[in-house]
Amino acid sequence: MSLIKKVIKYTKAVGIEVCFNPDSSITYIAVSIKTVKNRIRIHQISNEENSLESLQTLLPKFVPICIVISGMGVMIKELESSNAFNSFSLDNIIPYANPDDYYMQVSKGKNGKAWVAVMRREQLENVLRVCHESAIYPVELFIGPFTLECSLHLFRLADSYINTKVYLVSVINQALAKIEKSETTNRGIPYEDFTIEEYSLLPLSAAYQFLIINQGQTNCSERSIQRNSNDSTAMHVLKLSRHFIIGLFFCILLLSFLIFYKYNNLITSINQETFQSKSLLTQRKKLEDELFKKKQLVSTSGISKSSNVSFFSDFIASSKPDHIRLDVLEVFPVELGGYNKPIDIKNNIILLKGVSGNNTSINNWINKLMESDFINAVKIIEIKQKNNHLEFALQIEI
Repeated sequence: MSLIKKVIKYTKAVGIEVCFNPDSSITYIAVSIKTVKNRIRIHQISNEENSLESLQTLLPKFVPICIVISGMGVMIKELESSNAFNSFSLDNIIPYANPDDYYMQVSKGKNGKAWVAVMRREQLENVLRVCHESAIYPVELFIGPFTLECSLHLFRLADSYINTKVYLVSVINQALAKIEKSETTNRGIPYEDFTIEEYSLLPLSAAYQFLIINQGQTNCSERSIQRNSNDSTAMHVLKLSRHFIIGLFFCILLLSFLIFYKYNNLITSINQETFQSKSLLTQRKKLEDELFKKKQLVSTSGISKSSNVSFFSDFIASSKPDHIRLDVLEVFPVELGGYNKPIDIKNNIILLKGVSGNNTSINNWINKLMESDFINAVKIIEIKQKNNHLEFALQIEI
């Protein structure tokens, strides 16, 4: 089977038996089958209905329907061999009959036999008309019980008989051996966990042959059946196309969602990294500004340029009289400017603080300091009496 046929292959079918009873009434029996993982699921829709209109309400929607006609008006002829059909004439069943007034189907059995079923075309057209009026459009047409042979293996019937509504069919080695009129009662045939009535075997076999054997293609020569089959195939393809489009749309939607989700995560990650980078850049700028201010402060203070700071300190400390206690020697004192104000470093000032027993010692020390070449001036900032000694503060200008 080609790839296209595999794609559009049917998985469901309904078989309807139109049985013409001896009392001129018509009985309709319907069976639905479905393939699930290469297994057949059987559902008996109706045992016996007297009208197609009542049956139509029970049928599943958008499922191909196969009609099998049996009973009064369907004549069966057994041929000696399948090759005998080439020389078969309608006169062998109905002498002097007009072939245009009759519809024939031939079935070649597994045992080399051949069967021919014949019915009046007027009767067939009436069946198709009633189907059309009941909104039932068959895609395959069978007459007689010959479709049974294709489904015998489902029930493993060997050397037995099948009693349909109007036929008693002998089965030998899973092949039709003899077809007679039915005279016995109906019985149930087990199939897996399901029991199907013998009366339902004909519509089941019709649906099975169309679904599995014919693979959705009709073998009927009637134009209305061929048209229904083409329409059904078109509807089936349209339905599959719709499912495909919906599935494709869902896949595209899912793919778009995944792309959007990934893109959104990527954008979120980039935004977080950008925020962190901006934060790091801000902190870096702050550190750079702080470092620049400190460098500028050190540069303007003259600390780094003055190589005689330690010399000044040693000289001042060594020149101190013994009667003076030096508590503070602050080289280049720093004045804090307050919030958002620059720091002021006095890069030519040395502050001295200490304690002396008398003013004479302080004055002598000031005079000694003024004799130095690197000291420009000595200024007394504070002298105060505290208990029995003097606390003083001096400012030396270098």
